[in-house]
Amino acid sequence: MSRVGPVSGSKEVRASVQRMTDRRKALLGRLQGIVDEVAEVYTKLLETSATLSSLDVGHDARSEVEQVNASLDSLRQSLAELDRQPEL
Repeated sequence: MSRVGPVSGSKEVRASVQRMTDRRKALLGRLQGIVDEVAEVYTKLLETSATLSSLDVGHDARSEVEQVNASLDSLRQSLAELDRQPEL
């Protein structure tokens, strides 16, 4: 039996695997950021809901709703950016 030497192109394979690993880490980081944003929006929605149920709707409640709306817009933008990312 003969010994098989290193696979031709093994540097290219390792480089490709490294790029995929780096890409995966970057995507996971972005997803974690989005999950954090979702948690923040959910918390704001709960706070707004509690405020609206205990008080008459006033200027402050509308301001809170506007903040939540802005957070939702930001979240939608982040998710749209992820949708535009090329497949792995």
